[in-house]
Amino acid sequence: MNPRMARVEVARTPWAAGRAAERPAALVAFLDAVGDMALLTRDTVRQTLRRPPPWPAVLDQLEQRLSSQRYLAGAAITEADWRLFTTLVRFDAVYYSHFKCNLKRIIDYPNLSNYLRDLYQERGIAATVNMDHIKTHYYASHRHVNPSGIIPRGPLLDFDAPHDRGRFG
Repeated sequence: MNPRMARVEVARTPWAAGRAAERPAALVAFLDAVGDMALLTRDTVRQTLRRPPPWPAVLDQLEQRLSSQRYLAGAAITEADWRLFTTLVRFDAVYYSHFKCNLKRIIDYPNLSNYLRDLYQERGIAATVNMDHIKTHYYASHRHVNPSGIIPRGPLLDFDAPHDRGRFG
């Protein structure tokens, strides 16, 4: 993705019909930093096994930021929100145990967990999340991390539970 883009079309979901994720010029550096943090690539996975990434500090910063605004860049959903969503929706089910990012779960962060549910509950988004497929992919295909290939049944996650993000208007 070209970081200099002024706008980028989001995934083709009912939510995205006729909408584009904004990249306000004043927030491009911040949005790119969040987007970069949100991508857990194969190299990052290998690095995680040698040296834990700064997940706790990053999650703490995001928790603080989301304590005073609905979305990462303020009142509107941006590309960064959707890029972070893909990491957050997998975090408790996969990254927490599989990648040993297990100091705190997303559910342990009140603002992040409400934010995650807010995004998940956007029209058309829930249909794009298949937790069984996500867990099967990570736990079964990363044999260097999970030699047994055992796929856990849990945790039980309820992304449809009410959220409090409407308090920001």
